[in-house]
Amino acid sequence: MNDPPMQKIISSFFFAAAFMFVAIAAIGIQLREISLAQGVLCLFFFIALCFVGLLVKHWPEETKLNTTPEKETVWNTKDDDFRNSELLAMDGEADRAAELPTWFLHLRSPFEANQSATSWFGGLPLLPIAHAWPRDPDGRPMHFVLQIDLGALLEPKPVKLNDSGALLLFVSFLRQDTGSYRVVQLTEEQMQKAQPRQAPEDLPDLNDAGFFNLGKTFPRWALDLHYEMDAGEDRAFIDPPAEEWITNWGIAAGEAQRVAYNRTYDDKWRQEFNQKMSQRDENSPPLEGHDKRMAQHYAAMERFGPEFFEAFDQFVAKAKAMPPDAPIDQGELKSILEKRRAFAEQLGEVSMKWALAPSREAFISRHLRAYVKNRKDGIDKGDLADIPSYLQCVLSDVLTGYRFHRLFGRALPPSTHPVELRGMDCLITFRSDDALGILREHEHGFSIWCPREDMSEGQLETGKLVWHTSV
Repeated sequence: MNDPPMQKIISSFFFAAAFMFVAIAAIGIQLREISLAQGVLCLFFFIALCFVGLLVKHWPEETKLNTTPEKETVWNTKDDDFRNSELLAMDGEADRAAELPTWFLHLRSPFEANQSATSWFGGLPLLPIAHAWPRDPDGRPMHFVLQIDLGALLEPKPVKLNDSGALLLFVSFLRQDTGSYRVVQLTEEQMQKAQPRQAPEDLPDLNDAGFFNLGKTFPRWALDLHYEMDAGEDRAFIDPPAEEWITNWGIAAGEAQRVAYNRTYDDKWRQEFNQKMSQRDENSPPLEGHDKRMAQHYAAMERFGPEFFEAFDQFVAKAKAMPPDAPIDQGELKSILEKRRAFAEQLGEVSMKWALAPSREAFISRHLRAYVKNRKDGIDKGDLADIPSYLQCVLSDVLTGYRFHRLFGRALPPSTHPVELRGMDCLITFRSDDALGILREHEHGFSIWCPREDMSEGQLETGKLVWHTSV
């Protein structure tokens, strides 16, 4: 292959310089203008320049500077379509049944007097004395996740399981390959001999697997199983109407704190905004962007705020004066909620507008965290006894509602990382949940999937643990 033109030019330059040094040395020595030592130095430069010239001339083709114009890249859209279709097909939905029997796992209210449970998440398992605690292929003890009472699965099961006894799940969260989980099925006879089993001393901390400050075990929660045919449609976590959860005067007074908090800061920001506006004169440019929106907001606050806050303050004063557990007057609640909605419609997209819309999730986050510790390590149920009775109904509704966790079924938590699940069905799914302590950075939750034919025969240990990522 011919050398590129630029490479020839550079190589010729070095050769020319080399011969120039030789010519200078020869002429200088002959005319006695330079000494013999200087002539030897010129010879040295001659050899060095010739070497560099040869090096450039024979430089490997893959390292040569490419000075030719870069050709326009032509994408093969057919290859891209094939690659994308393959990624989309990896979830296996194409040949999965449209509906599958599912048992949704609902948390039992911690305020119920009867906390006896035959199915539960976390805590410690019931195992016969002779049954060893499962370990992964590396010899580490697996973490106990949940125990299901098979006798509670009254409807036809999608897999071959005993009609009684228990199904236990252990997971090695430090592995994601073969041997990352273990399913233990116990007969009714074995369960009669089972006792609470303490975790092995060498059980790794869950923190080592990326969970947040949980220690060696998940918090224990009694589970209630609810059967349903699962069509794979995820249910959104919808904030219920305020009339459904503001049921007593204590909740009403506590929820109003969010409006009062935003009102205080809105007044503070208004003073700063007015000071900024006082520096404007007739030569100042028209208001734009944020300043224009805030000017419109404070104009609405000035016009509609006094009348609204007079009614709101009267409602709050009554809420604080009434017994917290006393049922709220639904007529008064409806009236103030209508006033809040009408006032919010006059405001711009600012924090005060959002605070005027009652939110159960915001209420729990702001008010109940004083009692229910949530340090990314699950709810500390030791604090639940300190929760005032008028607040227990709100927390109970949130905890016992739909939280996505399910035995069998179709639905997947969202994931940005495609996983090969063709020919497989879901054994169990858990979504990230602060109550259960299932919280890892950049994770939506985890599930276990098994080959469909193996599951139908009750062989549940041939599948894979899947983490559903958010990045």
